[in-house]
Amino acid sequence: MQESIITGEIADQVALRCEELFRQGLFCAESVLQAVAESQNIENDLIPRIATGFCSGVARTSCLCGAASGAFSLSTCSVAATTPRAVWKTITR
Repeated sequence: MQESIITGEIADQVALRCEELFRQGLFCAESVLQAVAESQNIENDLIPRIATGFCSGVARTSCLCGAASGAFSLSTCSVAATTPRAVWKTITR
């Protein structure tokens, strides 16, 4: 997968799609993960289900924001790394 940053008009479209998905019944983390995945042409039945545990501030504990969790979850998908250490090194540059 190629690295990409969502900006400008595409970012606006992703935001609108997030809102639409939220109104349709998905939670924040699910909405963000699904909308960003769609913008990157990532299709998988597990999206948005893999974000469900992050909803309502991580399992309804009011901790980390669900929208942020969803965004972080997908951000690592754009990093072309084959090992966990390689991902960490790429993210922390």
